[in-house]
Amino acid sequence: MSADDVASSLCEICSGLDGQLDGSVHSDAVLATLYCETCRQRLCQRCGRGHNRQRFAIDHRVVELGQVSRQPDGPLVYGESSTTCSKHHPRPLEIYCTDCEELGCVVCLSLDAHQGHSFCEVDLAAQEIRQTLSRHIEQVGTKLKEVRHAGDQHQRSVEVFEKSLRDADLQLRSEVEKLHQDIDRCFSELQCKLEEAQDTKTQMEKRCIGLQQQTNRLATFARQCQRTIDSASAIEVLRSSSEIMTEANKLVDEEIDNDLCPSRVSFCRTNLRQKLPQTDVNLVGTVSVNDAVLIQDGDENEAESFCDAVAENQHNGKFNDVDLNV
Repeated sequence: MSADDVASSLCEICSGLDGQLDGSVHSDAVLATLYCETCRQRLCQRCGRGHNRQRFAIDHRVVELGQVSRQPDGPLVYGESSTTCSKHHPRPLEIYCTDCEELGCVVCLSLDAHQGHSFCEVDLAAQEIRQTLSRHIEQVGTKLKEVRHAGDQHQRSVEVFEKSLRDADLQLRSEVEKLHQDIDRCFSELQCKLEEAQDTKTQMEKRCIGLQQQTNRLATFARQCQRTIDSASAIEVLRSSSEIMTEANKLVDEEIDNDLCPSRVSFCRTNLRQKLPQTDVNLVGTVSVNDAVLIQDGDENEAESFCDAVAENQHNGKFNDVDLNV
């Protein structure tokens, strides 16, 4: 198989511009299996999948090579394909009027419409046009390189943006999870405080019961003693007086548990926004879309290591004002 045959079966993006113009083939070229009918390019599976993701090619028609509606390598031919003169059929087209830019036969030279015009043979005119088209191809080739470079840069930008989007989402979820954990911890601490307050409430209730019991004993004794004074006989009063006075002294000497310290339980919320430097600061964090500098593949690992080191130092409070937009 010749180099031209090999080049014609390879992906035009992977094989590069040289593979189209001079028949040379890059060593990393991939066999073409798809074809963009809009760009008229052969594509491999990888380039074909990413082709419609580019903004300029979002509506392009990419099909299997076997389903191409026209030959991908066919020449660009416009107009009629007849080789005979339409005015003097069946004379062949042999001359070209450079003033009218029209094809004609030798009889057309005598027409009034071409009087004083410059003519040349068809083959000579075609050769000159081929040279002009070659210069256009060079310009198109240069533009093609620029567009491919821009497409690669945009594709790389999309990949970087997509990765940063995933990383930001993971960081957001991680930060929210930390907040949930902190809130759960704070809630547990406050619950412990409330449980301690519950113990204090139990002690206060026990003191109230003790005072109520003391009140009942004093009231019962006072009623019974008054009945004795009012209704008991003189002998009964004299016989029970000693025990009554002893009981009275005991009740009077009993201490009152009056170590009262009025208190109440209250909850004071923490207004985090008052502690933040700005009222519009989100409690979780911020999300912003900033310009980024695309890095080469060889520098990616080094840049990621740098970002990891900076993030760790920021977390440890070693420095804060560092631009991570690499």
